Amino acid sequence: KRQVSTQSTGFFLLHLFFLCSLFKICRTQEEKFFWLISAPNSNEDVFRVQQAKTESLAKNHKLPIPDLRVGTLDVLMSLSDDLYKFDAFVESCVRKIARQLHDLSDPSENNTRMFSVNDANVEHYLTHFHWDDAKYGKSKPLRELVETITQTITRMEEDLRVKSTEFNNLTHTIAANERKAGGNLSIRSVDDIVRDKRESIVATEYLTTLLIVVNKYNIKDWFSTYESLHGFIVPRSSTVLHDDGEFVLVNMVVFKKYLEDIKTKVREKRYIIKEYQMNIEPGKSEQEEKQRMEHEREHQKKRLILWCKTNFSEAFVAWIHLKAIRTFVESVLRYGLPPNFTAILVEPNKKSLEKKLLESLTNIYKNLAAPHLQFNDTEEGGEKFYPFVYLTVSLEFLNP
Repeated sequence: KRQVSTQSTGFFLLHLFFLCSLFKICRTQEEKFFWLISAPNSNEDVFRVQQAKTESLAKNHKLPIPDLRVGTLDVLMSLSDDLYKFDAFVESCVRKIARQLHDLSDPSENNTRMFSVNDANVEHYLTHFHWDDAKYGKSKPLRELVETITQTITRMEEDLRVKSTEFNNLTHTIAANERKAGGNLSIRSVDDIVRDKRESIVATEYLTTLLIVVNKYNIKDWFSTYESLHGFIVPRSSTVLHDDGEFVLVNMVVFKKYLEDIKTKVREKRYIIKEYQMNIEPGKSEQEEKQRMEHEREHQKKRLILWCKTNFSEAFVAWIHLKAIRTFVESVLRYGLPPNFTAILVEPNKKSLEKKLLESLTNIYKNLAAPHLQFNDTEEGGEKFYPFVYLTVSLEFLNP
């Protein structure tokens, strides 16, 4: 008893350790996030000061934003309101593509290989960001840059919807066919039985064959009563074609002219009428059709994975450029013209240090805030407000 108890305790502790380790891994994956902040330049090196005062709490990366075309104050104010919605829209598209890629890919595949941006992993691209002037010319009006991004993402989201719907419909069709093939006679296709029992199927100018599924316990009643269902049923024409142990498939020859009336009478007796096809294409079978559909599904899957990987990169690049534009606009509105600020990507070391890190940053930039806002975060338009420009970049969608 003592030995069994010791073994049970050891197994319990090993199981508990495994669960704790798994929980720790999941927590670590979920907590991958960044903050994008900006502060006005001063006599001191803003980045160096922040790095020195927060090095135990976070990693800091410079995020170089070029001098974009400012325009008028009215344009900036209007754009600021729109950018909040556009940011959420583009992020949702990035998440949808990532979700689709997770659903399609092998769970054991490394996320670094699955998600890449410009041939680099996502974090490397983010922490080594450089403005793509070829794609987003910095001399263009801000509104035009934002519209370029949103139009691209809108088309991308529609493409994803069409491609994923096509793939999912094919997947559901294959699954439905498999359920039918594996089910009893009441739900499965009977085409394969018909092909093997062609001699039992009558099809002439005036006559046709009905196939009916009868519960095994009612088969005697069927044979004793089916001729009386209607006056235009051929006597002694019903035979057993297949028995699956639960249901029996029988045939019955009827006059075509009265087919619908006879079907009504059969259904009134709660028998199941089975539709069927005489497969006249030589060599073609349900198995071949199944293989064709599975091959097509695999082909669509490969194309959709390739599409997701390519467009994830483009969508993520667009999203981070939109974040940079938003940071630029908010910084100009907050700190004034000409643009003279430093944008910093902050990577908190731990989720548990978030509050302490925010207090440290607030203290560093306390001279930027009005007295009633110092050391207090308040809500503004659904987002937290700090003395510095503050945006978030969450990468939790990279994990399944």
